[in-house]
Amino acid sequence: LFWLLVIFIAYRGFFFGKAMIDSYRATRLAAEAETQAAAGSKDEAMETLKQAFTLDDSNPRAARLMARLREAEDNPVAVEYYRIVADSGQASAEDFRLLALAAARYGNEDLASEAAAKNEKLGGDPAFPDLIAAQILASKGDNAGREKALRAALQHKESSETLTALADFLLADAELLDLNAAESARVLQRVAQIDNGPAGLQALRRGLTAGILSPADRAAWLQIYRTHPSADTASRLDAAQIEWAANPDLRPSVLQKT
Repeated sequence: LFWLLVIFIAYRGFFFGKAMIDSYRATRLAAEAETQAAAGSKDEAMETLKQAFTLDDSNPRAARLMARLREAEDNPVAVEYYRIVADSGQASAEDFRLLALAAARYGNEDLASEAAAKNEKLGGDPAFPDLIAAQILASKGDNAGREKALRAALQHKESSETLTALADFLLADAELLDLNAAESARVLQRVAQIDNGPAGLQALRRGLTAGILSPADRAAWLQIYRTHPSADTASRLDAAQIEWAANPDLRPSVLQKT
């Protein structure tokens, strides 16, 4: 009986040790695949990840990269790889955010809601669960529910993301464009005020091209568009084209100094 116990312990120890070694090797291969993907060698990265999964089919580092590669292909199997990461015990708030977005995108509503709640619990954006709820409701055609969720998200946190999501909703229905014009303009202007990056610049362009501004407001917005911190030569050329399209008889300056 003693020797049987020794053999059993040795047997368990061997397989435990092998599993540890395989997991380590799989993580090394996942790191190699990350380098390959970053260099643009997607097919090579996929092959390396397949080798990693042969050694450890629940390796979170390999699953994290595979999920992103599959999602880039618009392949719903990405959700299963994000789930592997979530179940690994090593998932970050960002991992749960990506899982929620992918699950909502591919129609797994319960998983999307659970992942969004977990993201918030781990210190993620407090508005994120409402944004995911709005995405789910949009897929169901529930515009009233979507609007309520978007406004709840904005109450939880004012950000370029929550403001832009509300603007997208307000501008989506062409029949209500005139009715929503004033609020849409306020929301997009607010994005530009709080976001000095590309999102703020894009919000200004959205307002300028959406047909929601009066001629006087458009002139003021064009000046803000030209002088926004993220403005560059391309956006100033774009401003000139917008101005010319609105006033065909005028010849706007191509560039204006900030």
